[in-house]
Formats: sequence, structure tokens, C-alpha cells
Amino acid sequence: MSSLSRLERLTLYKRILKNAKIFPSIKRDKIYQEIRVEFRQNAILQDEKKIEQCWKVALTSLRQLEQYTKLDLKSQNLKVTMEQEPLPKRSS
Repeated sequence: MSSLSRLERLTLYKRILKNAKIFPSIKRDKIYQEIRVEFRQNAILQDEKKIEQCWKVALTSLRQLEQYTKLDLKSQNLKVTMEQEPLPKRSS
């Protein structure tokens, strides 16, 4: 996979932040800040494999956020499906 464009990265970042801002949690502000910090830390990455891994984690995170932020709270049938291990395991 070729390197992701700046526009692609910014678009994903903005979508995640938009959903985090309305995420129904008392920890919403902390989650929002953690997302900002992590994106800033990863902005300097050069390794294509690491960039792709971060991209996949970000997409998974966005999908999970959207499951909560797009719920119809008036519906009688609320259902959210989460992955068991959405983040890659960190090496010790």
C-alpha cells in the first residue's frame, strides 16, 4: 500500500474527532484528548507497516464510535457489536 495522503489522514482524524465529541460517555472529554494526542504522536511515523497498522486501528475505532453515535435512542432494538481484540497486541 502506498503512503496515505495528508488529505486521507486529516479526513479520518476529523471524522474520529467528530464522533468522539458526541460519544455518549462521561469520559468523552478524556477520549477526545487521547485521540488528539495519539494522532499527533503518530504524525511523524515513516515506517509504512506502522502507518498501515495505525490506519487500520483508526478505522476500527471510527467504526466502533459510529456504532454508538449513530444509534436511534428512540428505537426499542438497540444493538452494538464490538470486536473482541480491536487493537493490535503491543510487544513487551
